[in-house]
Amino acid sequence: MVARILIYLLIAAISPALLPATTYAILIPVKQKGSGPLYRIKREGKWGYVNRQGRVVVPPRFDEAGDLFCRLAKVRVGDLWGYISESGDLEIPAQFDSAADFKDDRAAVGVNERFGVIDTRGHLVVNLQFDAIKPYFGGRAAVWANAKRKRSAQVVWESLLSKTALTFV
Repeated sequence: MVARILIYLLIAAISPALLPATTYAILIPVKQKGSGPLYRIKREGKWGYVNRQGRVVVPPRFDEAGDLFCRLAKVRVGDLWGYISESGDLEIPAQFDSAADFKDDRAAVGVNERFGVIDTRGHLVVNLQFDAIKPYFGGRAAVWANAKRKRSAQVVWESLLSKTALTFV
């Protein structure tokens, strides 16, 4: 697959007209460590997925897409985020303003600038109650409650209470 991508990139640089009409604009032959078996592709502004052989498994139809973790990938449909399975089925409907990758069957999601945690079925396991949730490790994540933005260019939170650790069970 990598060799095929390199050939396409070489042809595209020399003479784009020689590429077949089905060539994808962006192929990403790398993915995050620990992610599932599919690779993201982008064509005509939409994201989809191919397998290791380069065959399209999920046709490009999403506005943004992430790698697969815990058998689900975050995807943006319009302004909202949801999660799809490896077959491309929308397992958790697009209903979130923001979404993180799954880890240990949990993912942070946000609605109206409030953040919580869902499981792989889309059920809230931590209500949308925090100002921010950082990625977690070892079943814990840093969360901010009753915080205010300290700087606007880069999100930096100053907690009005103490920073709290959220434990996932």
